[in-house]
Amino acid sequence: MMRYPFSKKAIASVLAATVALSPILTTGMTLQPLQVEAATSDNSSVDSLISYLDSIYAQVADKEALKVVKAELAKQDWNAYAEQIASKPVAHPTENKQLLASIMELFANTTVLDLTGKLETFKTAQKDNVTTVFGSDVTVDMLLTYIAMVETNYLNSLIGLDVSKISETTVYLKFVDAVFMTENTSAANKLVGTKFFGLVDSFQVLHVLQKVSKETDPNGVARNELISALNKLQSPTDPGTLPVTPPEHTTEPIGLTEIVKETAPNGKNIVVTKILDTKVNELLNLITPTNQILPINLEIPTAGETVKALIPGKFFTEAAKKNPNTIIEIKAEGASYKLPISQIKVEDLAAKLGVSATNLQITVSVNTVERPEIQKGIKVLSKVVEFTVEAVSGNKKESIHTFTEYVARTIVGERMFDSNKSTAVKINANGSVSSVPTLFDNKTATLHSLTNSTYTVVENNFTFPDVDNKKNWAEDYIETLANKLIINGKPNGSFAPSEEMTRAQFTVLLVKALALPGEKYEQKFKDVKASDWFNLNGELAAAIKYGIIAGKPDGSFAPNEKVTRAQAAIMFNRAMKLGFIKYDMTKLDKTKRITDFLDVAKMNQESKLAIEAIYQAGIINGKPDSTFDPGGKTRRDQMAKMLAEFLISAKLMNEIK
Repeated sequence: MMRYPFSKKAIASVLAATVALSPILTTGMTLQPLQVEAATSDNSSVDSLISYLDSIYAQVADKEALKVVKAELAKQDWNAYAEQIASKPVAHPTENKQLLASIMELFANTTVLDLTGKLETFKTAQKDNVTTVFGSDVTVDMLLTYIAMVETNYLNSLIGLDVSKISETTVYLKFVDAVFMTENTSAANKLVGTKFFGLVDSFQVLHVLQKVSKETDPNGVARNELISALNKLQSPTDPGTLPVTPPEHTTEPIGLTEIVKETAPNGKNIVVTKILDTKVNELLNLITPTNQILPINLEIPTAGETVKALIPGKFFTEAAKKNPNTIIEIKAEGASYKLPISQIKVEDLAAKLGVSATNLQITVSVNTVERPEIQKGIKVLSKVVEFTVEAVSGNKKESIHTFTEYVARTIVGERMFDSNKSTAVKINANGSVSSVPTLFDNKTATLHSLTNSTYTVVENNFTFPDVDNKKNWAEDYIETLANKLIINGKPNGSFAPSEEMTRAQFTVLLVKALALPGEKYEQKFKDVKASDWFNLNGELAAAIKYGIIAGKPDGSFAPNEKVTRAQAAIMFNRAMKLGFIKYDMTKLDKTKRITDFLDVAKMNQESKLAIEAIYQAGIINGKPDSTFDPGGKTRRDQMAKMLAEFLISAKLMNEIK
């Protein structure tokens, strides 16, 4: 059996302190924290550590606020909470629920006097559940050791905080620092931490902890009592000072944000997480070459409320100078939004509003909205989330609708998504939906879009009678792209896999797959009108803008001409080179060469380069006779395979299962 690094008494003291920690842990916590440099703690003497922790508890145990907290915690229904926070689905739901409930109850309802017995009870009762839930490589001793070390690191990190100024953001960062610090101490702790946080739904955890916090310590009195006791024990003027060296603290700013409420024109409340102007420099200090993503956590709104972040414009200007790849990640309940700072042009926005750049603020809103009426036959799997960004100054504002690179956002569903059948969609004003590139990871959908709008995740189960049951070799490709609303069948319900595609059809297909926003057609081609079916929503104009098509030397586009294999390769290659795709060219198989094809002499220079690139990417292959057939026409089933392989290789779609 693994030995504890601390004695049972030390662990008892740590876990007992959680009675006071509970109201602290319930503020602003999510499970995807900012990774800042962790503090170190030198507690080499076990005896000193035990005395230190016992002294902390002695300072706070008789406080009236903590007695109230303990009494209220004893009333909580931990089994119900465990069921609520458990990830769904899990392999062993009963054992998972029992283990989570037992851990929460152990955290909340124990004291130094009775914890030894409760620890033994926990170990006996939960030993088998730990093995079942975590696997044989995690023991109950390992779990308790991990919990004890997190709490020890967390206690140390609270020393020195000013209770009159402490913010939820500070407390949150201190806790997640402790988690990362603990996980970095050993492979065993890393293993336990990874598996433990994989058991829970982070947003449900947040709901439960906020509920417990409001019921047990609504004014934060107990929290402040604990921090005051920590500071008193560490005060050099206090006669009871322990010979423990105060740890170095992490560098995150205290009071980075404040929460304010505004009233919208419709009379409803807007809860604003506001980055303080005076803290911009401290926020900038968190940006390093390896830490480019800065999270801002929005409040969980009550019924009728909306939430947003308010960020000084000067942050974007200065952050771009320090690291132009910096991303602000706005985290809301069940959704997030990763905004590259390079997409906010403060000077240009200020000029549009006619204000000074120093007075500009950027608002980012991530809100669940009522589900609108959408086209029939589509099954909605998630909440509907509206993402908006605005530049504001006083009563002036400018909406930011489009971007020059994909802005990633996530939506968390109630259950695991089937990546073959699901896609995120943009909901258009008329109730129609447009597919956007989406990657799925269990219950999380990460969508990539060049626009702001309202999005949700949908599921389909399309098939076609001339494709189904392996009637066509490309069935999986065809059905997956149809489920993702990228390709359609024929009016009679068939797919016609052997039908050759036209240049217009392929252009629209590629524009839809990449979710390129429609553009106004400027009469570039002599044989194309704005009213043509392939340009009604600006699809052809979008392909022109992004350089996917160039047309014929005579100024025509030849929309009804069949698209050749070489032309398809050129269009795919142009798409691969789009900056916002961020295609990883290092993954190309350089052992594949254009000279592998016996008919290379039939290709012009542009075709050679394009065909070789998509051949190396695995998007297209040659014929069985070792030719490529650049002038051959492209059938609908062939195009489905090529398009799917392109999206997969560009990391815009999951592998087909």
